[in-house]
Formats: sequence, C-alpha cells, structure tokens
Amino acid sequence: MTQIQLTEEQLMAQKRRNRWLAFALVTFVVVVGTTTAIRLQNVDLSKSEGLYFDGSMDPGAGSAALDGAEDE
Repeated sequence: MTQIQLTEEQLMAQKRRNRWLAFALVTFVVVVGTTTAIRLQNVDLSKSEGLYFDGSMDPGAGSAALDGAEDE
C-alpha cells in the first residue's frame, strides 16, 4: 500500500482540524457532565425509585401497580 505524502500546508490544516474536533468533543463532554451533575443535585435519591424510571406517568404501571399485585 502506498502512503500519501501531504504537503506542509495540508499537514497544518489537518492538525488544525484535529484540534478543533478535540475541542468540540471535550466541550460536549463537559456540557453533558455539568448538566448531569446539576440535574442530579435536584433528585431525592432516598425514594425507592432512585435514579430509575418506574413508569409512574402510566396510571397502570409503576409502584402503584406493583403494590396492588402484592395484595392479591
């Protein structure tokens, strides 16, 4: 397989693109991590649901449905 020889100008452009891509990726990770941390500060983890969705938006699902099933 033959290697392509890039000119100095092409190498500089490639490095510049790589730096911008790295910056964009790091920025994305920081934004997602910060958003997650802020959202977790407002969560009461002492409830039985914890971090997991229990279907409480569905009237027939979730802990209410499980409580009724245990009584039978």
